[in-house]
Amino acid sequence: MIPDQVLPFVCLPHFQRFESCLSSSSLFSVDDQIRQIFPLPSNKMPSGVAQRPLAVAQAPLPDVLVGNHHTKSSALHNIHFVGTISPWTNFENDVHSFCAGINWAQYTHVLTYKGKTSKPWNLDQDQTDTGDEAALQGKFRAHLGEPVTAICTVTGRHAQVTDFRATDVVPIDRSTPDLAIKVGDTLAGVGKAKVFWVRDHHLGHASGKILHLRHVLGQIALYMKIYKVKCGFHTTYKETIFLKQERTSSGWVLYYSDPIQHDAIGDRSNGTVSLRECFLYLVDEAIKSPVADNNELQWVSPDRH
Repeated sequence: MIPDQVLPFVCLPHFQRFESCLSSSSLFSVDDQIRQIFPLPSNKMPSGVAQRPLAVAQAPLPDVLVGNHHTKSSALHNIHFVGTISPWTNFENDVHSFCAGINWAQYTHVLTYKGKTSKPWNLDQDQTDTGDEAALQGKFRAHLGEPVTAICTVTGRHAQVTDFRATDVVPIDRSTPDLAIKVGDTLAGVGKAKVFWVRDHHLGHASGKILHLRHVLGQIALYMKIYKVKCGFHTTYKETIFLKQERTSSGWVLYYSDPIQHDAIGDRSNGTVSLRECFLYLVDEAIKSPVADNNELQWVSPDRH
């Protein structure tokens, strides 16, 4: 019989005469012969591969295009972290365990479609040049914040990775983070962004030099204390360091992860994690324990150089 999708486009009496002429001995079924003559409307044809929550979570972020004209100077503030600092040694293992514990099979929602072949105009690739920090923040929200927030919605976590200004918090002492984790309208984490093309901002370089790392993390550490949140992050888009402040028996400690690359791919078979998976884990940590009432006096200091 004629496929249901084709029926509205065919005059039935003419089709009945046509159907009687179809070859019953053909290698193709009657339905296949009909489809060769009456293809489905173009809006019914598959245009890409469905991307469900697990695939989106494990996918890398696209490279960001940088224009010929862009900012060139360091944007690090004259703030140094002077408190106790320690590596978040099990961070990637914690992320892997968290993601492995999610029953992804129950989340079959299609979040987007990916082209079967990669083309320069595909919207899963960056399309416009980036010239400054504000533009880079927009790329970060588009390629990281939107997908992570969509996965949070699907999995029942009512959280967003978004602008700080989108929360219900009034900036304190003119200290305004760039980004935030918000649950409902409540602030649960803060983030700071810097451009990656300035050498002073490189996180891989900073993580090997503790004094420079204290300078790089000074501003975000201050924001985390001011807004009394446990979780934070510092990103250049290409690299992201994840942070948490916790009280120990000897006082407050700022824990920092190794830099996670934007193009990292999640793979449960070998334990590697993607940047989006890291954020899903941080969001979960922020939901479970958003507040850190840090009263440490020696936390940050103006640059003394």
